[in-house]
Amino acid sequence: MKLFKNMKKIAAVGVLSFGLILGMFTGQALACADCYNPADFHSSYNMTMRMKVIKNDIVIEGDPCETQKKFQKEWKLTDDEIRKDYVAAVIGSAREMAIMYPKYEIIEIDGKPWQLTPYAEMIKKELLYSDKYTEPSKWLGTPMEELFLDPSLNGKGKEVFALVEAGKTAAEIKALLGKPEVKEPTVQNDNQGKIESKDKPQEPAATAARPDSLVLTVGKKEYSEVKDGISRPALLETEPIVLNGVTLVPLRGVVDKLGAEITWDGGTKIEVVKGDKKVNLTLNSDKAFVNDQEYTLASPAVVKEGRTLIPLRFVSEGLRLTVNWDAKTQSIMIR
Repeated sequence: MKLFKNMKKIAAVGVLSFGLILGMFTGQALACADCYNPADFHSSYNMTMRMKVIKNDIVIEGDPCETQKKFQKEWKLTDDEIRKDYVAAVIGSAREMAIMYPKYEIIEIDGKPWQLTPYAEMIKKELLYSDKYTEPSKWLGTPMEELFLDPSLNGKGKEVFALVEAGKTAAEIKALLGKPEVKEPTVQNDNQGKIESKDKPQEPAATAARPDSLVLTVGKKEYSEVKDGISRPALLETEPIVLNGVTLVPLRGVVDKLGAEITWDGGTKIEVVKGDKKVNLTLNSDKAFVNDQEYTLASPAVVKEGRTLIPLRFVSEGLRLTVNWDAKTQSIMIR
């Protein structure tokens, strides 16, 4: 009897999760799952994961750890063990995507674009970076480094890859393929706030695809691009913050979406131009200029955790954009 129980345990350990099978394409054992804390994936997921992927033009949707959950009942696997299997499934899928994209692509987890789930950072790590388990990603330094993070492009791998191969920039590809999808909430009146774009220059999107407005939330990377009353979700590389009562945002990804051109000299000087309006900032300096007229800032452009952040209201209004602030929801609309 004891031997029988031991055999069952051995069988349980021997069952491969969906993620492990996917991970075999990388030649990696998924011991790396232990690098992530399963407690981070809290009970709101109720021990279930619905993962949607596209493989060779076929949409596959299912729970990659369904078998393990059966074992949880029969052989008393703990929640912690099941969560580790979920992490392994995510890592395995991300590694297959890193190698086989666009033939293999993660689309959704639990009904949300993967970029908006708790698994986003680990997927991003497998796609773009290297550690002791992996080689440097072939996508580093290509437009895919930015395009992977745009939820509106999920499921469009073939088209995206073809445009990258044709030499198109990330901005051009987003303009061609990014389409509005979801109805959007409105934001109210105005107050204080200041934000803007990220730390490298980026081409402005084509006018036809340029949003009418952006809706951001302090403390969140997720935001909405709104055009003709319709919005689609997108991600900033770092969340807006409030410093000295002033809202700051990444140097790239905000005003440039609304038609401004950003030039950064790689040091301390930043120039933002839209039409006949020009705003000049210097990192950590409270002196700024709009068309060569000097102003004093309540909070200057700064670098936080490797990201350059600039004051939204000052830059936006200097470019004749409008900023509306909703204190209740901590939301900002720029248009």
